[in-house]
Amino acid sequence: MRITFVLPVPIHIPMGGPKVVYAHAEGLAKMGYEVAVVCPKFAGGGTFGRALAVVSGLRNLLHGVKATPYYKAPGVETIVVPTISDKHVPDADIVIATGVQTAPWVRDLSASKGAKAYFLQHVETFIVRHARQTWEYPMAKITIAEWIKREVESEGEEVLGVIPNAIDPKEFFIEQPVETRPRRVF
Repeated sequence: MRITFVLPVPIHIPMGGPKVVYAHAEGLAKMGYEVAVVCPKFAGGGTFGRALAVVSGLRNLLHGVKATPYYKAPGVETIVVPTISDKHVPDADIVIATGVQTAPWVRDLSASKGAKAYFLQHVETFIVRHARQTWEYPMAKITIAEWIKREVESEGEEVLGVIPNAIDPKEFFIEQPVETRPRRVF
């Protein structure tokens, strides 16, 4: 089975949402699925997207941010494309929007790109006011938290399930046991 996740931009710095997407992509790849993460080279495309990319590129240059993808996962292919369109997105069995920016792109892809799903990691009205309208798109909805599920269902939409974020104990662990720490409040 081929699965495609769609991110809004190439990721060059640590970010929580894409980290979770890559963790799921890696897990699916380990289970034997063919997994790709696809993103457009320019956010939103068009002249504005290119201008934003130039500004972001300058910012990254000033701050020493490398132009290579920040996240990589064994068995997962990261594909940077000119646009999220039938011409550039690989055929798959499932294609997953990973946020409010990507939902319209995935909605507009043909059936050959896969059954459409929407992975909601937040309500995202802080990104665009019309975020709730994207919940009406004909896509299977999955959330990371019960409270997001309740929000989506309050708008009359069905959520197939909740996949909570997990903590990787190899990455996040106690270095100093709580009992040995000084007692203080600040």
